[in-house]
Amino acid sequence: MILFLVLGLVFKAAIFAALGEAKYSERTAILAQGNKSERIGAYLMQVDPLSLWISDKMRPLFYADDIS
Repeated sequence: MILFLVLGLVFKAAIFAALGEAKYSERTAILAQGNKSERIGAYLMQVDPLSLWISDKMRPLFYADDIS
């Protein structure tokens, strides 16, 4: 169960790091307007402090050219 939660957090952080905050928020807002299962998905995909921290660590993997 813990492994499932950790993988979910890493997956969410990877999507956030790849899309960026604006596009990620836009897509979760669209999900929040959908049917019940989409609204549940939007709730689960909300940005939280741990996901933000993980995405900050993963960002160089997606934007290697931006590293100074």
